Amino acid sequence: MRGSPQKQNARRAYKIRLCGHLRRYKKIVKKTYIIYIKELLDDRDLVKIKQILQCEEYDPYTLIQDNPMYYSFFSKDFFKFIEADSYENIIRMMGQELEEKGYGKKGYTDLIFERESYVSTIYTNGVCIPHPLETDALKNMISVAILKKTFVQNGKEIKIVFMICLKKDQVEIYKVITKKLYRLMQKSNYVEMLTKVDSFEEMMSLMKEIGGGNNE
Repeated sequence: MRGSPQKQNARRAYKIRLCGHLRRYKKIVKKTYIIYIKELLDDRDLVKIKQILQCEEYDPYTLIQDNPMYYSFFSKDFFKFIEADSYENIIRMMGQELEEKGYGKKGYTDLIFERESYVSTIYTNGVCIPHPLETDALKNMISVAILKKTFVQNGKEIKIVFMICLKKDQVEIYKVITKKLYRLMQKSNYVEMLTKVDSFEEMMSLMKEIGGGNNE
């Protein structure tokens, strides 16, 4: 026996409410993120926490992938292949773009040229790292330009340019970045591979390989 009409109606109403709860549950599950928290933090975890506290804009996926924090300072929007015949023109073009898009303060490009007046930032194996004397940007970014055709200026070849634009409180990360790029300069084979990449993703994959990624 199915029971009285009242009981049937009650069961039907219960099923309707249950289906409604399940639909809402599915929506919640779709938006749920799983966060893994270690019981014991190692030195690397503590460094990352410190970097997060110092950094307003960072990519949370950098943490999930266990990448160094400064990886989030690279962006597709500031990665390009260029043609040029003057290092000054490259600096001007990249610096003005950072200013116009709200990363470098007004006059950021002039500060880089002031730095260049002391010592050139064209380094070993075609790697160039233009930057101002002090880190004092509005937002963090490392702009990258790969030369489609390399050229020589002041006796040094220019292949790839990393323009560093960091906020004042990023001094420690600045040291890590310059150490990483110095490591790159010493590996001419990797520099050559970087100049032949076809995409931003390929460049980042190589950058991680150069430094050992998780060990930085």
